[in-house]
Amino acid sequence: MKFGKEFASQMVPEWQAAYMDYACLKILLKQIQHWKQKTTQPDTPPRLPRALTLYRAFSGLIQKGSGKYETTFLTAAEEVGEYEQQFFRRLDNELNKVDKFYRSKAKEVMEEAHTLSKQTNAFFAFRIKVDKVAAKFDHIHPSPRMVAMNVFNGEVQSNDSIEDHEKHISVGTKKSKCETLTET
Repeated sequence: MKFGKEFASQMVPEWQAAYMDYACLKILLKQIQHWKQKTTQPDTPPRLPRALTLYRAFSGLIQKGSGKYETTFLTAAEEVGEYEQQFFRRLDNELNKVDKFYRSKAKEVMEEAHTLSKQTNAFFAFRIKVDKVAAKFDHIHPSPRMVAMNVFNGEVQSNDSIEDHEKHISVGTKKSKCETLTET
């Protein structure tokens, strides 16, 4: 499979606008190759075939104060072909587009991580408060809900203590019913 098709198949659909325009850059490279072939002199002695390269035409990327990348050329602009200049301008624009998108997504992720961190800290603070309040009332007979919470939290009680607690609750319930009957 050719790179262009593989590249297109791997794109995240909702981020497609943020990807480099590979097809356009490839067209510009073909135009450069065509222009180079057209401008070569036919009476030059034949040489070993060499791949068309532009590595001597530019020195690299420089990040300007605006945060954008721009290609700088080693040779004078007149010596570099129009197609090469157009290609590198387009390449710079595509690189800046991807860089801007990446930075925005990284910023979103950092903000979300910060929000989740704050929520987690609030949850732990609340949990500590609940545990402190529960510790104050441990000497009182725990409610069935507290028994369930203790079991859930890993504080497993013996079956005897749970049965004693259930008996205490059922006896207390019967007493209150009997008391209301005798009062009437």
